[in-house]
Amino acid sequence: MPTLHLLADMKTINDAGHFRDLFFGLVPASAVSLSTAFDFICVKARGEITGLLVVIALILNVVVLLSGVVGFLMIPPHSPPLSPAEFSAYSSMILAGLGFSLVTELWTSGAAHRSRGAGQPSPSLIVD
Repeated sequence: MPTLHLLADMKTINDAGHFRDLFFGLVPASAVSLSTAFDFICVKARGEITGLLVVIALILNVVVLLSGVVGFLMIPPHSPPLSPAEFSAYSSMILAGLGFSLVTELWTSGAAHRSRGAGQPSPSLIVD
């Protein structure tokens, strides 16, 4: 039964021999963040620092995406549970990747929203 304690859930999944499937969760998480970051660049990032940070976020999300795919492929299907050292290393990597993807998604979504002038009334709604 899933709990709010991610490491305990990950351990349960590992004990069942399905840890490899957790890596696949990194793929959609980073893909969504990549999509939002590309959207933000297309909208036109304001300022050189913001544009640089978006490019850095894109590169790091590509790394997260690739680590999810590689991790998924490295653990053979129907493999026994991982050793404690492997479990610790892989769990840390998965949680860091998911966290980074979430932060990137929230930051770029907010920045793109602000750069589009959100919150400003549209010209057709302004009454003289």
